[in-house]
Amino acid sequence: MPHGVVKWFDHERGAGLVAQTGGGPDVLAYRSAIQGDEPARTLTTGERVSFNLVEDFEGIRAENIYRLPGRYRFPA
Repeated sequence: MPHGVVKWFDHERGAGLVAQTGGGPDVLAYRSAIQGDEPARTLTTGERVSFNLVEDFEGIRAENIYRLPGRYRFPA
């Protein structure tokens, strides 16, 4: 299961972008793919996550997103 770090997440639109750990293209992340109950179905910048990759007409996206312990601090 791939891992990554949330680059950004728009809480109003329910979508964001995750950078894959170890390289590879950034992947779309939708609120509907985040595992857990409301209101926990949102992500924050720097949060570490694991997910499955799915490719469809929109490109590569994350499914079955789970939070991992710890955070990543992006360089300024």
